[in-house]
Formats: sequence, C-alpha cells, structure tokens
Amino acid sequence: VDRIVISSPITGVAADLAALDERFLETPAVAMELCRNTAVKMAHLSQKALDKALDIINNYSDAAYDEVVAMEEDVDKYEDKLGSYLVKVGNCDLSRHDNHTFSILLHCMSDFERISDHGENIAELGKNLIKEKLTFSEHAQDEIKEISNLAINNFKDSMKCLEEINLELRKRVHENEKQVDLLEIGYRNHHLQRLNEGRCTVDSGVIYFDILANLERISDHSKNIADYSYDI
Repeated sequence: VDRIVISSPITGVAADLAALDERFLETPAVAMELCRNTAVKMAHLSQKALDKALDIINNYSDAAYDEVVAMEEDVDKYEDKLGSYLVKVGNCDLSRHDNHTFSILLHCMSDFERISDHGENIAELGKNLIKEKLTFSEHAQDEIKEISNLAINNFKDSMKCLEEINLELRKRVHENEKQVDLLEIGYRNHHLQRLNEGRCTVDSGVIYFDILANLERISDHSKNIADYSYDI
C-alpha cells in the first residue's frame, strides 16, 4: 500500500475529517479503523460538550456557552462526514468483524450526536436561567448534581463498552439508566412539592424539568450505545 500523505496544514476536527480519505477504501480494514477512531473522537467531543454544558448551570459565561455551541457544531460535522464515509466503506468487501463494526458505528454515531444536542439544550437552559435572573433552591441544585453525575458516568461507561466486551459494565449501564429514570420521576415530584410550598417559582421549575428531561434522554442514548457494542 502506497503511503498517503495529507500535506494540508489543518488541525483538530478538520484534520480528523480530512483523514477519511477515499483512497483508503482500497483497503477496507484500514478505512474501517479510521472510522472507528473518528467515532471515538466524536464521542469524546460529545462528552466534553456535555461536561461544559452542565458546568454552565452554576458557572455561566457567554464564552462557555459559545464553546458548547461550537463543540456541538463540530459533532454535527463529524456525523455528516463520518456518515457519508461509512456508507462508502459499507459498500466495500468487508470481513465479518468489520461488517459488525460498520453497523454499530452507524447506530452509535446518531446517539453521540443526540447527546451533544442535549448538551447544547442544557447550556441554553443555563443561559435562560441567568437571562431571566432565576435561581434554583439548594435542594434542586443537589438533585441536578446527583442525576447529572449519574448520567455522565453512564455515558462514559457506555463508551468503554465500545472498547471491550464487558457484560458487567453493560449491566451497570442498564441499572444506572433505570436509576436515572427513577430519579427523574422522584425529583419532579420533589420540585412540584417545592412549587406548591412557594419555595421555587414556576419559571425556574420549567427550566428544572427540562434539564431533568435532557439528562434522562442522555442516559437512554448511553444504554443504546452499550447495547450496540454488545454485538461487536
């Protein structure tokens, strides 16, 4: 195989996407490995956007918000280019293992993108909190911290499932996803009680409920990723 050199002085996401060169399609196993590496980078960028978005809830700044939006846009670029390249790789003569990987990456890519979307939603909610001069009660802040930590860790565990077949880890993702569901229901009831007692406002309650909903959906996508990886 001739060495292929990309001389363009580009870095970051642009460089990752430029590496998905059609000349590698002549060696499907190499092209598939490039897809896998790119998908991992996409997943980590989604996680980074989510981490930053959750930090915005308590430490808002316009710069941080813009950073989340920019990362989400980069995740979209990954999805567009990687999706197109994967389709081309899928038309090649793939080994059984690479064919499995092809199917899994197609599914996971969508979940990575949706997780970054939810991260941007959360950042927008944090921005609205500041813009409308609203605050959460101490109890509400503690609840968001607990459920967001669980959702983030579940996403991290689901990404580990892509690297190794680990039934115990997959089981933990499932159990934590159920726990996130239960926490969301419980915390909604807690907040309704706080609203009834006048300890929170309706406006802040709407933002609180939306944050919970986004975190619950993130955990759902994490479960999907863990399930897809089981088929590798």
